[in-house]
Amino acid sequence: MRPQVDRTWYQTLWVIFAQPLLQTFLPYFLMGLLIFAPLNCTLLLKESMKVAVHWLLPLVWVSSGILAALPSVAAKWILVGKKKAGQTVQIWSTGVFMDTVWQAFRTVVGDYFMEMTSGSILFLLWLKLMGSDICLDQGAYVDSMGAALNPEMVEIERGGCVGREALLFEHIYEEGEGERVKFGKIRVGEGGFIGSRAISMPGVKSRKRRKSQCSFPCHERRNC
Repeated sequence: MRPQVDRTWYQTLWVIFAQPLLQTFLPYFLMGLLIFAPLNCTLLLKESMKVAVHWLLPLVWVSSGILAALPSVAAKWILVGKKKAGQTVQIWSTGVFMDTVWQAFRTVVGDYFMEMTSGSILFLLWLKLMGSDICLDQGAYVDSMGAALNPEMVEIERGGCVGREALLFEHIYEEGEGERVKFGKIRVGEGGFIGSRAISMPGVKSRKRRKSQCSFPCHERRNC
């Protein structure tokens, strides 16, 4: 029989009433504030320089997107901090609640702008600011928001690649008394590759594979 996950009455009230507001209202409220400054500057330029607004709107989108990425980094360190490989936390702990709030804000920032930068140096820099160990100047490549789930648990060495929509799931849920969340690193070694839409779990290390080590079925070996 699966053990029951117990939580106190105040944790239940928090989950029902407070947490949904923090995960929906707060991220979009912050995004609105971040968009306001570039938009206001654009409207001032339109009036003072008589520039057509449709020429300025792309600048609003890019500048506000980059501007939003910085508070998401700050929120990561303020609300969540740095997790360590092997660390476990209670599933109903304050740390997990704060993590879900940050994840909501990160998702909004990603949908607004940062996901469009995946595969670029800007995306790698964003991940590195959030704690990822990435070789920025040695050909590392990440094309998935799934790498930002627990960024400090990601290590990518020279020439390592993460394909489009790959999910680096750096934590697992352990059953038992007072169920817990356990974190673990995912390493992409030199020349390693995690394919598009692949799912990697904690403890996985992807390495460069030699052709002689190919384990695909015969009809797929031509792609090795």
